[in-house]
Amino acid sequence: PDPERRLTAREMLSHPWVCGDAAATTKMADSAIKLARFKDLRTKVEAGIFAVLVDKGNRDSTLSEANIASTPSGDAVVQSELNRAEKESTRRNASSTHIMKRAFEVFDAEGKGYVSPGDLGRIVKVATGKALS
Repeated sequence: PDPERRLTAREMLSHPWVCGDAAATTKMADSAIKLARFKDLRTKVEAGIFAVLVDKGNRDSTLSEANIASTPSGDAVVQSELNRAEKESTRRNASSTHIMKRAFEVFDAEGKGYVSPGDLGRIVKVATGKALS
């Protein structure tokens, strides 16, 4: 992501993808199956995000040892990692920290500054008990 190599707004608006000139005119093979998989993935990711936001919305709730038993996957390692991230996030932040920032810090448990596909997978597995594939 070199800013000098980015398209300008004018260049982007005339790009074939934006203008619709690059769109395929033939039906994608197995498009119904691919769309169903995408919708399933989206539902899992949304459930994971929602679970974190609900948890972060209640200042009195924590990701506790008790949650391990209720985690469908029973993945104590993942739950333990979330417990650690929650404790670290609570320690670093004042109670006035925005809910989205607190939720982001649970996703980005390593403090990288971004959420990776692995981070999403970890949260989805804890929230739904199903691994992303």
